[in-house]
Amino acid sequence: MLGGKDAPVPAGVVVAADEEKISDGVAAAFSAGYSRVKIKITPDSNIGLLKEIIARYPDMLFFADANGAFSEASWERLIAFDGAGFTLIEQPFAEQQWKLHARAKRDMKTAICLDESIGSLADAERAIAEEAADILVLKMGRLGGWSETLKVVELCREHSIGMWVGGMIEFGVSKAHNLALASLPGITLPGDFSASRHFWERDIIAPEIRIENGKVALSKDAGIGYCVDWQREEGASW
Repeated sequence: MLGGKDAPVPAGVVVAADEEKISDGVAAAFSAGYSRVKIKITPDSNIGLLKEIIARYPDMLFFADANGAFSEASWERLIAFDGAGFTLIEQPFAEQQWKLHARAKRDMKTAICLDESIGSLADAERAIAEEAADILVLKMGRLGGWSETLKVVELCREHSIGMWVGGMIEFGVSKAHNLALASLPGITLPGDFSASRHFWERDIIAPEIRIENGKVALSKDAGIGYCVDWQREEGASW
């Protein structure tokens, strides 16, 4: 109905940034078949360690998510990430730091991606007008639903802005909508699509979302493609 393509959606997962755990976390994501890993970064992150880990997995994409941790005072620390091998750096500065994001986009080779800054179509228009990003994260819950999100998608297509579908710690109902969004033409980067068991012992949908060969197969069923599991008891049939 929305115009998406019937093909498996590439999946990505977030790995804890703790230096003692990050190597094992990335290795586990690789073994599970994820095609993309996102790592949280700050000005204090060990860039040498991150560069070493990224070099071990040449076939995986690595995103850096700063969550606004940088400022003009830590500019040089941000620039140091340019040679680490990340596909993009997500939200290096605070939500309203449009000029700093534009400066980073201009001065860095690594693509700059905006997440928290994009809460509406007007925000996406401003990011494009001020040349503050190469890529935008699409989060329907924050944008206000399907209608507004589809307007942002069309705008990004018109201006050749990259897109991927972001997520939070979500149950399968929300992920089902996100999967449909990620199937739209022009959304090519792997989104936040971890398997149901990554966060939950049991999701609230059936069947659970599973990762196979780094991707999630789209459901053939009507509606969101999944049944909501309202009253399942252990050992009971559906």
